[in-house]
Amino acid sequence: MALYAAKSAGVGIAVYAPDREHHAHRRLSLVAELQQGLSENQFCVEYQPIVHLATRLVTGVEALVRWQHPQQGRVMPADFIHLAEQTGLINPLTTIVLETAIREWSPPPTVPPLTLADNLSLRTLTDPGLPRVLDALRGVCGVRPES
Repeated sequence: MALYAAKSAGVGIAVYAPDREHHAHRRLSLVAELQQGLSENQFCVEYQPIVHLATRLVTGVEALVRWQHPQQGRVMPADFIHLAEQTGLINPLTTIVLETAIREWSPPPTVPPLTLADNLSLRTLTDPGLPRVLDALRGVCGVRPES
């Protein structure tokens, strides 16, 4: 526990403290719940409009992930994204968000296109498999490459 405390604080040394056991137990529990949430599709995407200030027209949306936890209800990203990044679960979570957003925001050809934005973790951006995931999602969802 002292090792993880030192790493998370960015210092070279930390002293064991019994009160950290509670945090370690909660962290392990949350990791297991996060894994279960991914496998049980407990995550949903909400959209925040992107407005062009000069014209006041909506030009796009930003995809925002939310966790619909079976016991805790709606869990905001600030409470689980850092853990997803630390445990490597951020990439499968990102794939779920991207696929959901692309499926829900792929307009028919007769509708003017809107931009779709999503926040990507540094861990996801540096993943060499990201272009492959994006290309697969593009193909599955029928999005043109220039979109």
